[in-house]
Amino acid sequence: MFLYQFLNTIKTKQDNISFFIKGQSYSYKQLYMAIASVKESIDNLNLNAIQKNIAIVCIDDFYTYASLFAIWFSGKSYVPLSFHNPTDRNISILEDANCPAIISTIELTNQAYNSYKVIKPLHIVSNKELVVPVVDENENAYILFTSGSTGLPKGVPISYGNINSFAINFANSPFRVLETDRCLQMFELTFDVSISSYLSALLVGASVYTVPNEGLKYINVLKLMQDHKLTSIQIVPSIIRLGKSFLSKMSFPDLRNCILT
Repeated sequence: MFLYQFLNTIKTKQDNISFFIKGQSYSYKQLYMAIASVKESIDNLNLNAIQKNIAIVCIDDFYTYASLFAIWFSGKSYVPLSFHNPTDRNISILEDANCPAIISTIELTNQAYNSYKVIKPLHIVSNKELVVPVVDENENAYILFTSGSTGLPKGVPISYGNINSFAINFANSPFRVLETDRCLQMFELTFDVSISSYLSALLVGASVYTVPNEGLKYINVLKLMQDHKLTSIQIVPSIIRLGKSFLSKMSFPDLRNCILT
């Protein structure tokens, strides 16, 4: 399973940069410690075998990414919630997915969340070792909910087996990520392509550069690519269209892979 590869990578590439977020770098050692800490908090919830789904409020920060892996190392599946969503929409997702708990690095001030167990992953410390759980490949790794633009949002389950297949095939493709790569992650975690943007990098010890939410995204993407000499990117075509007037003045000599999604 992909978690075995990730665990080996995170232990052997401790000094590599795992994430660059909002101007700050985080090593794989820091990522390991953060995952272990959040996992311990999940274990302390004493969820039963039926309570498989844990919601996570998706923010562009280090502990949110660590929490995704902590959920997997707990043998559970995650359900991403957008902090942009109205509370009513998020509550309907929580109810539909039968989530007993939420992980959030921001305060959930609306009283509608009071009936849920909430984990605040910031500054939790744990010395426990990570161990890959025994999980059937047919079990859900995460559930993405559709926009609901044509009706009620619908949950689309993605299994551990699905992720394994992706990881194997992507690693054998011409666009495979190398340990030395600096990779772009520009997508909201509620969007499926975000998985391939960060997971393919973290499985081999590469670095993931996320895009700040503040300002214009296409400008942030192009600036990040140039300033940090990114080598492997997945972007939407609109980035090129919107940034066309800037591209003639920019240079990306280190760019090795570009996937338009």
